[in-house]
Amino acid sequence: MSTKIITHCSDNGRLHSSLVERIVESGLPSEAIVIYRGRNVVATVPSGEITVNIKAFALPNIVNRFVYGRFRDGKARRSFFNSCRLLEMGFKVPDPIAFIEERGLFTFGRSFYLSRHMEELTEMRYPERHTFMKPLLEALGREMARLHKAGVWMKDFSPGNVLFTCDDDGSSFSFYFVDLNRIEFDTFSPTKLDHMWERILFDREQLAIATRSYAMELGLDPDKVLQSALRRWQDYVKRHS
Repeated sequence: MSTKIITHCSDNGRLHSSLVERIVESGLPSEAIVIYRGRNVVATVPSGEITVNIKAFALPNIVNRFVYGRFRDGKARRSFFNSCRLLEMGFKVPDPIAFIEERGLFTFGRSFYLSRHMEELTEMRYPERHTFMKPLLEALGREMARLHKAGVWMKDFSPGNVLFTCDDDGSSFSFYFVDLNRIEFDTFSPTKLDHMWERILFDREQLAIATRSYAMELGLDPDKVLQSALRRWQDYVKRHS
């Protein structure tokens, strides 16, 4: 099985080539600190002047090993190139460093995605606990409008995948996106884009704040946007209850 290594998009990959080589040879380095263990594993490791985030994807089932090996890009590759494209479009993501995948003619093995670890980012979970909840939700609405104007449909748009920083007085927010292997670009269908309201917020009041800001940005009727978002949210809750 051959291993393909991509270390471009910026100088980051070349700066961390020794780390990439170690992962190719033996997987996660012994000094890596696991910060999440589920189907996939996420770990951090110091490299040069920064900390690198390593996502080790689970081996696909036997059918998907054939599909990824022969027909479809793997999750690590998609994470890398989707991150690069979002950066080019003016959106923020933790700097992509590299992806590694083991790929044969008809099979698919280990895969890893490397990016910069940013300790200063906060997840969009429990916005009501944030000192500046209303301006945060208004900023989120504007950012979603910006994504939709650009035709970006993030299929895993959840609180854990939307991160942010803010200044001391809560007047300015910056959003960063992670877990980016499931994105559809050049999509302008409201039906598809509305899915991004499904699970980013779980409170009617919060949805009302974010959707109003979103609607104002796009020149839409705030009440209609809210009702559409509520339907998506309620359908999602029913499917997962």
